[in-house]
Amino acid sequence: MLSICISFLSNAQKIIEIPINTKNTSLLKLSQIAESVSPIYLDRKIDWLQFLHFTDQSIFACGRTEIYQFTTSGEFVKKVDCKTDIQGITGNSDTKEIYIAARDNTIKCYDYSLNKKKEYKTQHIPNALFYHNKHIWIHSFVELNVGIGYTISKINIITGKETFNNLNAYNLNSAPKSTYGAVSEANFFTYNNELLIAPTMDSTIYKIEGDKISSFFNWRIKPKEGYYYYKPFVLSFKGITGNYIYINYILRNSSDKYINNRRCFYLENLKSGEKYNINNTEEGPIYDDFYHTGYFNIISLSNKPGYFYFIKEAAKIKQKANKINTNNKIVIFIVKTKE
Repeated sequence: MLSICISFLSNAQKIIEIPINTKNTSLLKLSQIAESVSPIYLDRKIDWLQFLHFTDQSIFACGRTEIYQFTTSGEFVKKVDCKTDIQGITGNSDTKEIYIAARDNTIKCYDYSLNKKKEYKTQHIPNALFYHNKHIWIHSFVELNVGIGYTISKINIITGKETFNNLNAYNLNSAPKSTYGAVSEANFFTYNNELLIAPTMDSTIYKIEGDKISSFFNWRIKPKEGYYYYKPFVLSFKGITGNYIYINYILRNSSDKYINNRRCFYLENLKSGEKYNINNTEEGPIYDDFYHTGYFNIISLSNKPGYFYFIKEAAKIKQKANKINTNNKIVIFIVKTKE
């Protein structure tokens, strides 16, 4: 049996023991967790599509260095080149601004028409960001002699001042050599009005309060005989969407001559207690039984709690999709989760 222990910190720490069978290959269908699914057809292909941000009027899509603007129905509007690698996107609906985390140690600010307004300088290289309560929260990395170190900071959008959090409880900095030069990504999001961050190469989701950071969820994975748990990997995405916490993890078979990875996916409804633990496919752990486009991975919509999305290229789903216009280049599926 595989046991995942999740520590939930609210007023007091509560340990939840979850027994799971590692041979469980049960299918997780989208209809089991989704209230509705809405496809959006983009009329232009984007190379290296990696980040999306939605507003009431527009979809902002990031390629490697470029930002594309579409209408909410998928019609192309505008494109601008940031001249450097894009590391993330977030937005401020009050001022109608979007913020881009850039590889050149800046946060670039654009209005909703993609006119550049200003830049904020960051001390380190940002690789995740999130607008919350008049501040831009940033997860950054710095290359050290012993490996990779990390910081969590916030920028005041009025003064531009960057202040840093106390990271005594942040596991990634306790043994920077463990990353072996790989850079952990991170997801910011809110749950019950609390600001959280989930680094990909850690088995913890953290809560941010003022300048302090503390463990919010923590899990330990104990495989049955013949398997061992592989440390969190660079693309080990996790987070909370609606009432669902999701965790990607890897098991390895120690008896194989060549290391065999088994990607697994754990999902729990924090409200109802309903749990899923399944073996992942190459495309992802969840099957789209709304439009039958295959399997996919959850990508959270950080500025829309309770929603996530997945992306399909029309050319790859043309033969199997149901009720989908495959004449367009890219289809984005917006999913509203069940309560």
